[in-house]
Amino acid sequence: MSDPITLAIAAIRPSDKAVLQEQGVDKSHSISPAVRDLVIRAMDSFSATANPVAIMEELSVVDFAGIYHGEGQNDSEASLKDIFPRADRMALFALTIGLEISNTIENLLSGNDIALGYTLDTVASLAADNAAGLLGNLFSDRLLYDSKMNGDNWVLGYSPGYCGWHISGQKKLFQHLKPYLIGISLNDSYLMQPLKSVTGVLIAGNKEIHRFKPNFTFCRACRTKSCHARLRALNIERNE
Repeated sequence: MSDPITLAIAAIRPSDKAVLQEQGVDKSHSISPAVRDLVIRAMDSFSATANPVAIMEELSVVDFAGIYHGEGQNDSEASLKDIFPRADRMALFALTIGLEISNTIENLLSGNDIALGYTLDTVASLAADNAAGLLGNLFSDRLLYDSKMNGDNWVLGYSPGYCGWHISGQKKLFQHLKPYLIGISLNDSYLMQPLKSVTGVLIAGNKEIHRFKPNFTFCRACRTKSCHARLRALNIERNE
């Protein structure tokens, strides 16, 4: 089992612009002093209460195949089933922004300061996404350092509950990686506590293995559309 990785708060804290955009604030409009103050307060609260920590463990394609199969509920169209067999290297990961910030958000939303709670929730969600990206970079740097990856390879993360990988995949992921060691638990509905936690697999390989058209049946129900930005990044890299 790999040692816990402490993530720097400054490295995962989102920008004010990202927070406002996530909340639907049009960048072409002027921002009122009250809104700016709300974002500043949320950022200060994030820095005071976040405790980002992660674990990451490399594993073989064969080992991941059993984890990916999970409870046998994956979508037949799932893009990951075609991606991971072509991986050069893989690693399971789990991260959390911590329990204190989740409790702070819950208390604020329960009536103490709903506006601040909503804004802090946005900050924490974006920070969790940034933390997953940071782990991908750390995994890439480790592979490059150990000469297990070349400059043409690309590392991307995939999580249960997205792109056809059924959320029940959390069960075998937890059995293998043991995220409880960094304070993450899983309930019977496969939801994690603390809420601002992310698990998944990091896949290193030629960037072409990560390229797919997001027009599967399950894409219609997706709210985040996070793959769109990642696919755009692949296209930008290809054109450079």
